[in-house]
Amino acid sequence: MIIDDVCWIDGKFLAKDIHSGERGQIEQAIRKQMVEILDPKGFIIDNVLLKSIKLPDGLAKTIEEKLQAEQEAQRMEFVKERERRDAERRIIEAEGKSNAMRIEADAIKRANDTINKTLTPAILKLLQIEAFCAISNSNNSKLLITDGKTPFLSIPDKF
Repeated sequence: MIIDDVCWIDGKFLAKDIHSGERGQIEQAIRKQMVEILDPKGFIIDNVLLKSIKLPDGLAKTIEEKLQAEQEAQRMEFVKERERRDAERRIIEAEGKSNAMRIEADAIKRANDTINKTLTPAILKLLQIEAFCAISNSNNSKLLITDGKTPFLSIPDKF
């Protein structure tokens, strides 16, 4: 038996629940109450289906607007969470770059320290002679012999 045009909502549910995921629970609650009332009178209730629900226009519009507002709020929460994760990712990337720069700077410092410890006046004189030879072999250079006081060719004896 199908009963059409029944407008009955148990006091436990809100009108907006009809249009949401609560519909199955409402059907079960209505079936339970109908069985309690009609079973002693010989009626057997197999199932209750809410298929055509008609609410007053104002109420239906209000429910729809509220559901849309809830969906928009959920969407905004999703966007907010995504932005938070993106910000965390950017922070992690920046920390990684900072660590890489720190490691590189430390390596350069250690290399410079090693070079400074191993440089001797004899090695510096040798490098000075090699640089002088390289310059003198260039086609665009002129050889000038000085007293060694020019800053380019001179290396102080003491550091």
